[in-house]
Amino acid sequence: MRRIRARRCSGFTLLEVMIALAVLAVSAAGLITAVSQNVRQSGALEERTVALWVAQNRLTELQVRKEFPSLGRNEDRVSMSGREWEVIVETKSTAYPDLRLVEVGVALPRQDFRSQEGTLVTLSTFLGAPAEPLQ
Repeated sequence: MRRIRARRCSGFTLLEVMIALAVLAVSAAGLITAVSQNVRQSGALEERTVALWVAQNRLTELQVRKEFPSLGRNEDRVSMSGREWEVIVETKSTAYPDLRLVEVGVALPRQDFRSQEGTLVTLSTFLGAPAEPLQ
């Protein structure tokens, strides 16, 4: 009698094993979803970071030229970090005639750049007319 009772009490039943496997499967699925979302967000963060660098470079170029920017819109492509980037520079007038608002937007070429949704980064600054040399 004791032998039979000892055999029944040792080990897991099939139902317990199946419940444990179900819990493990649900946990693994959640973990895989979290990891894949993290990878996607990391790629998007990298794109935005490089786009920010492209926009900052363009604004720095405009500031170094020390030319008064003309009004209007200018679009071109730039290569950085092994990718092509769409860059649009829009210059607007302000209430002060010697001051212009310059907005630089950057997007990947595969996106529709004419819509604001495709723009990864937009930076704005004010550029003034070059100062007269002192005499």
